[in-house]
Amino acid sequence: GEVTTHDTAGVTGPHQGYAPLWLFAQQTPLTAAGKGIRELAGTVGQGTEIERLHALMGAIRERVAYRPGTTSVVTPAEEALALKSGVCQDHSH
Repeated sequence: GEVTTHDTAGVTGPHQGYAPLWLFAQQTPLTAAGKGIRELAGTVGQGTEIERLHALMGAIRERVAYRPGTTSVVTPAEEALALKSGVCQDHSH
């Protein structure tokens, strides 16, 4: 057989859910951008919005190793970046 695929850059469909998308762009005490995060964000370069988001995701993955037990649910993103390790919530923050 033959399978035809289409690259959607990770976007699989329209937003679904009860929370409006603007809510996810709000800063919280855990996601506040300090010097480290601003510097990291400055490395993503040019491209479409999705290309820059993918570059940011890759940059985070390179700088924050996934290591269970190194952070907790109350660890700010700036601290996880300084530690160079964390878990899933640190990558998403």
